[in-house]
Formats: sequence, C-alpha cells, structure tokens
Amino acid sequence: MMRFSKILLSAMLLVAGLAASAAAQTTTPQRPARVLDFVPMLTGTFDGSTPGNELHAIISSLASQSPADVSNLSIRITGKYLDTPVRLQGVLRLESQGRTLVATYVPHFDPTVGIVSTEALVFQPRELEAACSFDVSPRGDGFFGETIGQTTCARAVRGATGKWSFEVEPGAIRIRSAGSGETLRFKRVSK
Repeated sequence: MMRFSKILLSAMLLVAGLAASAAAQTTTPQRPARVLDFVPMLTGTFDGSTPGNELHAIISSLASQSPADVSNLSIRITGKYLDTPVRLQGVLRLESQGRTLVATYVPHFDPTVGIVSTEALVFQPRELEAACSFDVSPRGDGFFGETIGQTTCARAVRGATGKWSFEVEPGAIRIRSAGSGETLRFKRVSK
C-alpha cells in the first residue's frame, strides 16, 4: 500500500511539475511568474521516461471565467508504475502570486467525471477538503517545488505520505522522494 501511495503522489507531483515546466525564466533578477505564460506550455501529453514508469498524463485547459492570473487545467494520469495500475484525475488551479505560483490540486474521486465534462469544475465536499496546495519558485532555467510536511497531499492522493520534491527544466520533470530517494522522470511527447 505504501508503494502505491508513493506512486499516486508521484503522479500528482507530475501534475505540479507540469505547472512549473512552463515557467522557465531567468531567476536573476526574478520576474513575476505569470499564469498566462505557462498555460500553452502545460497542455499536452507527458510520458514517464524511467524504467518501470509507464505513466501517461494528459493536460488540457478548462474553459472558465477566471481572472487572467488564474487558470484551471484538467489532469488525467493513467498507466502503470512498476506493474501497479494508476488512475488519477482532477483539476490543477494555477494562480500567480508575485514571483511564485500557487498550484492547487483538487482530485476528482468520481471516475465518471470526465476531463471535458460539464462537471469538471464541480467538486464534492470531500474532494475540496482533500485539495492540496504548494508554492512553485524559479530555480535555474526551470522551477522547483516541494510538498509541505509529511501528509500535505495524503487525502488528495490516497494516503500518500512523506516529503516529495520536483524539479522542472524545459521538456523534463524530475520527481524525488526525500525519504527513499526514489526518482521518477517524465518528458513531453506532444502539445
């Protein structure tokens, strides 16, 4: 069960990493992170590129009446990791906060809610309670983020615990467990 939880947290952090991947900017001096600069780079298909990582992520923009500094992306991650089936879906909400972004992942526990359905931005109370947020900051020619504490996203990603970090460079995402050192890599395969 612990390995499956780590797999699902990895999938969720992939989503967060995708939010950061579009934000490759110069960090000195830091410029504000703008959501509108990221969205075109975030939508598309990403595949696992490390042995045993057969995860496939589809990210698409959701039509909504959000302000210019806010965007909602539909996320669906399916496939296998070390022969364990993975299915994760939800919405990643990106908000500019000066020099950083706040990324909030809200899961959809109901598998009948599709990424293009009218219910994509409608959540049940337990889904909203499970949401997790984290800051994403510029680092090098990409971005870096990490979960806060040991159980921040445990409900959003079925009991996942432990601290995880992600590093994003143009076209590549690395997710790493601080406890075990387990590392998953992903690369963009299409827009």
